[in-house]
Amino acid sequence: MKTCLLLLAALLSSCGSDVTNHSFDPNISAAQSSAVAEARAATEAQENIKRLGLQWSYWTGSDDMTSGTVHRAVVHSLNEVAFAFPYQGAQRASLEVRTHPRWGKEIILSIERGQFLCEVGNCWVTVRFDDGRPWQYSATGPADHSSTAIFIQAYADIVKTMKTANRVRIEARIYQQGAPVFEFDTSNLTW
Repeated sequence: MKTCLLLLAALLSSCGSDVTNHSFDPNISAAQSSAVAEARAATEAQENIKRLGLQWSYWTGSDDMTSGTVHRAVVHSLNEVAFAFPYQGAQRASLEVRTHPRWGKEIILSIERGQFLCEVGNCWVTVRFDDGRPWQYSATGPADHSSTAIFIQAYADIVKTMKTANRVRIEARIYQQGAPVFEFDTSNLTW
């Protein structure tokens, strides 16, 4: 009986290795193999994006002054930029979609360190959805004159387009840093 059990266990383990080990299959074409490799690479890239927290994060809270509800969706840029002194160090930009009972509907682009060249009512950003043509949108600086955020106009147009776009690139002028392009994974925006 003991010998039969050992023989059965050995037989089952060898069958399991034959079933799962298909490193070479002569029936799979080079095109199919390439498609499988591309699908694996895309899946790994998507998992990296999730792991890095570079997909939409949602937050709902209350505005204490109005008791109204604030809704926010934030995504961080896929790419990092490194500015010169005194803003050195790798950083990502953030893109935020927000509705607020007192301030309305807003698209906010922000960076950790640096200075957007955007005075109140006097600047532009270039936005490209997927591989479409670039669009110019006006932007404004915040009322408190801080330099790490700008408010991009045309909320309805941008949100509508982002709902169907997978990638959005935004170019904005930054003091003594040129006009870097920030790329965002905007797929699956639920708004």
